[in-house]
Amino acid sequence: MTWVFGVLAAVVAAALLWGLINPGAQWRVLVGWSTSDPSVAEPGGAVHAVRRVICAIGLAGLLAVGTVAVVGEVGAQARPPLAESLLQRMWGAPVPRLLDRVVTTGTTDPVGLAPATVLAVQAIDAGSAPAYLLNMPRWSLLGNEAPAGVLGSAPPKDSTGYGAASLMVSVSGPLMCIPRAVVVHESETEIVVGVWFGLPDAPDGAARDSVAGCPDNPSASERVLVPVPLFSDVGDRRVVTMDGVQLREVETP
Repeated sequence: MTWVFGVLAAVVAAALLWGLINPGAQWRVLVGWSTSDPSVAEPGGAVHAVRRVICAIGLAGLLAVGTVAVVGEVGAQARPPLAESLLQRMWGAPVPRLLDRVVTTGTTDPVGLAPATVLAVQAIDAGSAPAYLLNMPRWSLLGNEAPAGVLGSAPPKDSTGYGAASLMVSVSGPLMCIPRAVVVHESETEIVVGVWFGLPDAPDGAARDSVAGCPDNPSASERVLVPVPLFSDVGDRRVVTMDGVQLREVETP
């Protein structure tokens, strides 16, 4: 369709240029033939002067529109693709939000909670977390960083929740639900990790159905980065899901 607009613009530009250079000839060709006596009916010099002004304004407007269109097209073709950020290269897009809390793990699968999808892990040294974590977006539920029942506890003042962790775990969980439990099984060769989500605790203490309230729906999910403490650093051990699937290991920058 672009070429159609180009042809139309060229025709309009030619007509405007003709009217600017010789409005009398243009009138005789386009209008004069329909009169009984063109020499008598032809407008005077003042009318032709007005036609010149109108054609000049039209040409200027057409030139401006054409220039904007060409510059925009060239700019769109020359614009390089947006570079991936460091966080996107490591964790993918969208970048997970960091749950900056001191996490306590369990060894028994929780009942009544919804399992999250574990996506990737990163081994870190406990007590010496990578500096990039300081710039990670923090997790919250509608601005509340500590909704009732959320996993772990708040870190001490001037400290971080992930400082004692040995493993950062990226998970995908349902929106409007909160991380509530982490289960870890460690052996000499393997680390098994799982994360569960659930609804926040009700203000009146009433029981809530987190399994029904936190459905597994990829189109209504969020990514969360959970710090997980271990008895010892990951080392050469492989990290797997609760189903035994080996997880992608993210290198520390």
